[in-house]
Amino acid sequence: MKKSEELFNKIKITEDMLDYNVANILIGDFNKTYDPYTKINRKNLAYNEKYKNTILGIYFRHPYILKKLYEPGYSGPLLKLSIDKYIKKNIDNLKLPEKNELVVYFRLGDHIVNWYNKYNLFFDYKKLIDKKIKNNNFKKITIVTNLAFCGTKKHKKIITDDIKKSYFYKIFQEKNSFTLNKANLNINRKVFIPILDEITNLYKDYEIDIVSNYNPDYDICYLYKNGFLGDYRNSWYGIFNYNG
Repeated sequence: MKKSEELFNKIKITEDMLDYNVANILIGDFNKTYDPYTKINRKNLAYNEKYKNTILGIYFRHPYILKKLYEPGYSGPLLKLSIDKYIKKNIDNLKLPEKNELVVYFRLGDHIVNWYNKYNLFFDYKKLIDKKIKNNNFKKITIVTNLAFCGTKKHKKIITDDIKKSYFYKIFQEKNSFTLNKANLNINRKVFIPILDEITNLYKDYEIDIVSNYNPDYDICYLYKNGFLGDYRNSWYGIFNYNG
């Protein structure tokens, strides 16, 4: 089996990320044509015990955030404090990058399916990697990613009339591009295997590995610890580099 295939097979699959859709929840666009589940998700994160010890649960339970729970936007400094608190609480269970490790993030899953053959899917990762390794003593390049899909499975019991009327809800019912299925996994494989081939061939002097977790907080902590390279167009990259 090729190295790229071995790496791809290490990527975890998230069947339904609707209740922990980090970017949507933090950005908080309450326009009903976008993500009508945002208020429900914020309320759960703030008050449901299930989420109490998650990064977003810690964040939305902060007194300052609770006072403005349903206001759009988020606090970069408080989000970072929440991640620090989560790392401190879970340090014995977390795998974190070494200092000589370059971390690169790719957004896979429904994102790939929806934009396949429409736009340039990936940033100029070679240029960014080359620039970074030129002045640093890295020995390892670690790719953090997840085959993340979305849907309405988790929220079937709380679908309101407003949600049913929203564009967001309708496209999940009418299109399968957001859902986990064999065809969508194959599209991700077709798109990302060549990227892995290129990285493993170009950087043969470096150990190449994949970090991927079923728990999104573990991936967040790995990205956050030493910083990472990513697509500036991607919402996660913007969130981690926002200080407002």
